[in-house]
Amino acid sequence: KTPLFGGLSVAVPFLLVCAAQLWENPDSAFFATLMIAVAGAFLMGFFDDRNYLSASTRLLASVLLIVACLEIMPDFAMMDFNFSFLDGTLPLQPLSTIFTLLAIVGLLNAMNMTDGIDGLFCGLCLIWVAFLYFYAPPQISYVLAYLMIFLLVTLVFNVRGKLFTGDSG
Repeated sequence: KTPLFGGLSVAVPFLLVCAAQLWENPDSAFFATLMIAVAGAFLMGFFDDRNYLSASTRLLASVLLIVACLEIMPDFAMMDFNFSFLDGTLPLQPLSTIFTLLAIVGLLNAMNMTDGIDGLFCGLCLIWVAFLYFYAPPQISYVLAYLMIFLLVTLVFNVRGKLFTGDSG
């Protein structure tokens, strides 16, 4: 049988790296909030893959998780868009929190639909994290580098059918 713990193989090592960073800097609300977000999203996916959660339950849990994270760390909200091909920025105030909430809930639900296709979930995440790595501040770029390694290892096993990332619940 194929082991059903693909999310575990990425989430747990990533949480350990964040915990190490938090240990070095205990006042870092950034890494504490990131850990809450990742652990919450992982647990929601874990329970959804093992016990069917209704769409409304997943939606409510996602919204509550994101709102909690934005309360802890308001800097996670997208305040404006900066486009490289435009001279200015597009401000999102006063709707930045709502926009951030919709964007992340949309991403979580879209990714939940890809996790049953071998290689797709990890491949997409790997590409996005690689792009984020090049724009990330130095204090989090190495955490993203670790995340890319975890995703790559999981991707190799997932594509070979040796590890399952989810059931497209």
